[in-house]
Amino acid sequence: MPSVKVKSPSGSANFSYTISTPSKSSAKAIEKDIPSILFIHPIYTAQEFWHLQFNDVGLRRFNLIALDLRCHGDTGGHVPPHYTRVEVAQDVALFMDALKLPACHVIGLSLGACVSLQLAVSNPEKVKSLCLISPLPLIEPDDIAGGRQEIYDCWTEAYADPKKVDKEMQAEAFYGSQQLGYNNVTTSLTTALTAISLPRAVKNWSPDHFEDFHTMRWDCAVTKFGFLMSASSVKFFTNRKPHPRTSLARIRCPVLLVHCSGDIAYPMHYVQELQQHLESAEVQVELQVVNEAPHFGSITHSSQVNRTCERFLKSLYPNGAPSAPAAVTSPWTKELIRAGWNAEEGAESDEEFV
Repeated sequence: MPSVKVKSPSGSANFSYTISTPSKSSAKAIEKDIPSILFIHPIYTAQEFWHLQFNDVGLRRFNLIALDLRCHGDTGGHVPPHYTRVEVAQDVALFMDALKLPACHVIGLSLGACVSLQLAVSNPEKVKSLCLISPLPLIEPDDIAGGRQEIYDCWTEAYADPKKVDKEMQAEAFYGSQQLGYNNVTTSLTTALTAISLPRAVKNWSPDHFEDFHTMRWDCAVTKFGFLMSASSVKFFTNRKPHPRTSLARIRCPVLLVHCSGDIAYPMHYVQELQQHLESAEVQVELQVVNEAPHFGSITHSSQVNRTCERFLKSLYPNGAPSAPAAVTSPWTKELIRAGWNAEEGAESDEEFV
């Protein structure tokens, strides 16, 4: 996958990304005469998390762009002592500048939704609309914060003897993080995504990078090991505070909140609180529910999530959105098949595209 160098106050980094157009799975640039969607992934994952969206003809009527956030996937770079949602969104804005992207519709899930919202606050001119899937609550619940801490404790325990890393403990921590996303449901796609992600996690989040990560903190995290698994999996979530209404009032675009009703971490009332908070700042907000979907509903219930986002996006073009292509292929299809994905497993039936 290509990468682009981004010079950021948080430090220079080569951000890995993928562009798909209606006619090309992997393109060098967007088609300038059609709108674009920028996808921002959740924690523990990378750009291939959006495989089923890039494989969707309804969404591929637009240019689609996905990136690996700093120290995720194939994006490297150093992490500064204070790296909050503000700095992550700044990285994304500068990434857009580096690729000379126009204002985009932005779709994010979980942590990606948090960063997407911040992007619309910090750089409203870059965001045409927001689709926030499984958005984080205004304040992280104590029990979920405890679960994230358990994942971190398990990960660091694997490195108790740096000369003999406990790979079973390491894998247990990473698989534990996936339980939050999938409600313990395993498919060939979730298995393939984990198989691809785990080696990158070992590279990005190991004590080999102690000098990079020993003071690294997303919202002020300093720990014994100090590397990314701690900061991004615990403190980024627990130290967040609700945006002031004056900040939310900077948002200029419509917002779609997508709640996955099977989300064991964040029940419905959390997204309703977020909706009310946005509305109090006079932001245009719509809330849709995907029944029985877990936190990572864009993977397990991709058809429903995709159609919900597509309908919202098409509604923004009263004179007609671009036509959907007849067929598309995800840029990650071959890689996922090699990792064990069965493309025929659990195929969902989509309604007709127009």
